[in-house]
Amino acid sequence: MKKTTLLIFLICFHFSLFAQIRTQNDSIKPHKFKGFVSLLTDVTINEQQHFSTVGMGGAYFFGNSMFIGCYGLGLVSPIHLSDILSDNTFNDYHVNYAHGGLWLGYIDYPSRLIHVNFTLKIGWGAIFLDDINKTINYNYKRSEFLVITPQYELEVMVTNWLRLDFGLGIRFISGMKLNYTDANGINRNLYNSSDFEGLIASFALKLGKINNSR
Repeated sequence: MKKTTLLIFLICFHFSLFAQIRTQNDSIKPHKFKGFVSLLTDVTINEQQHFSTVGMGGAYFFGNSMFIGCYGLGLVSPIHLSDILSDNTFNDYHVNYAHGGLWLGYIDYPSRLIHVNFTLKIGWGAIFLDDINKTINYNYKRSEFLVITPQYELEVMVTNWLRLDFGLGIRFISGMKLNYTDANGINRNLYNSSDFEGLIASFALKLGKINNSR
């Protein structure tokens, strides 16, 4: 009798435990991908000049406030370097410049209509000369560099899948330096990190699911 009672108890306990686990599993919602793609543009301003870059990026959210992704930016405006302009050697060439890499970010109170972002781009890039006929030669006077761009951004949530982002930041560049010898045998600087780093103003248009709000 005791064995029968114990057996009935174990069977009831087994089905009770199974039912509880089943209920918990049924209550778990499928994980939804949260991320975005973005059109990026910025203007760099320093003592020598100002110039614009345009590109794209994409990121994945973990939690509701942090994201990790990648980006790429390329030059879309003329670069004026005094050494190049003063030397007839480079009359038929202009500067090209691009970089890309890791994109990290934190969004403060993402469910609010207007909120603040803190982002960091860490990338690798190259600068080189191409001719006026748009024939790109990636190995002509090429110099590679590390670029780090921390930013403070104000983001406006237009809809749950569309956001506009306005930012200010500082671009730091390391390793960009290339010299050449002109026709008179004088050693000159072609480009330097200081020519391309400085304050930046940026704009981004982001498309995608960013959080569970709204």
